[in-house]
Amino acid sequence: STDSQALRGEAEFGLSDAVGRANNAMQRIAQINQQLAASSINDGTSASLRDERDRYIDQLAQIMDIKVIQNDRNQVTVFTNSGIQLVGLDASTLAFEGQGSMTASAHWSADPTQRTVGTIVLRGPNGGDIDLVANNSIRSGQIAAFLEMRDKTLVQAQAQIDEIAANLARTLSDK
Repeated sequence: STDSQALRGEAEFGLSDAVGRANNAMQRIAQINQQLAASSINDGTSASLRDERDRYIDQLAQIMDIKVIQNDRNQVTVFTNSGIQLVGLDASTLAFEGQGSMTASAHWSADPTQRTVGTIVLRGPNGGDIDLVANNSIRSGQIAAFLEMRDKTLVQAQAQIDEIAANLARTLSDK
């Protein structure tokens, strides 16, 4: 049980780290989009910028599922696969407030007053917050894997451990 909660805590830490890396990638993509908007020619510099931007897009794609649309000025707009914009000329920001140590009763809930583990909120450049976990907006990538491990796989493992312990206690107490 202790190991299961430690693994859930590691997943929570992994979420925090992945959110930080995603924010960095989104900021760099937006900065490069702005540089490309200011550049009017297709030269070696803009090709180098597009290559750098593509590396950040690849990093972001490993972290979460995204869809990229390129316009005719070599700029991209990045969306989640559910259609929420992450990057244009400005970048949105992901926020994650991890809860630290885990207990067997710690769980995620769409109701913030019932939630005892962290959630991921997208803060748009023009305001507005969207809870990406509540909207099921992240379906693949490292973030989705950490969420699956923290909120489903290890919770099920804990329930199985609890059931085994309860059956063992009943068996021994009857003797």
